[in-house]
Amino acid sequence: MSAKRRSTPAKQTAESGDDYRPGSLSIFEFTPEDLRANQRGYLTDRQRGWLHSTARGIQSCSMSSAVVALVVVLLGLTLTLGLYLSNEDSRRALFANPMNLLALAGAAVIGVAAIGLSILLSRRQASAVTQAKLRRVQGTVRLDQDYSPRSAMTSYHVIIGDQRFSFTDDMSSVFREGRPYTIYYCKSGPYQLIMSYEPGP
Repeated sequence: MSAKRRSTPAKQTAESGDDYRPGSLSIFEFTPEDLRANQRGYLTDRQRGWLHSTARGIQSCSMSSAVVALVVVLLGLTLTLGLYLSNEDSRRALFANPMNLLALAGAAVIGVAAIGLSILLSRRQASAVTQAKLRRVQGTVRLDQDYSPRSAMTSYHVIIGDQRFSFTDDMSSVFREGRPYTIYYCKSGPYQLIMSYEPGP
């Protein structure tokens, strides 16, 4: 999954320099203290708290999707039964063969099982996010973008080393193409979450 955007502005310091001008860090929530901790190879308690918050968001999104999916499954079964019970001929056809009832029951079980599996997987993903280890990648930044006709969305990519971080907004005002950077991030499954970064020499 793409690297997440964070909206709270980071604190600015006089020693940060022009690469840390207001606006360049505004989409990432990390402080100079967070950056120094990441340079030493560990996450601060505040960053761990943000990972837990992200995990809760993953679970909340999954539960919302599960509720919608369950409503769709129940609505589909209700409409199907309603059509079968709407007149005597269809009722006779429904009850004439026990396999018809078994098929409806099987469809309901499969639908509910799929929803339950989705919830379980999202919980595992959320748990993995909270336990994610800090990683580091260094190199020259390359910017790219692609458009998906299916979703009608443009994805913007920041590529450094062998890592690609994807965003829904243009990152050219944050990362300068051709400049060296060090990015500190946490990776868990499809999630690559930028915790902090710094420009190179």
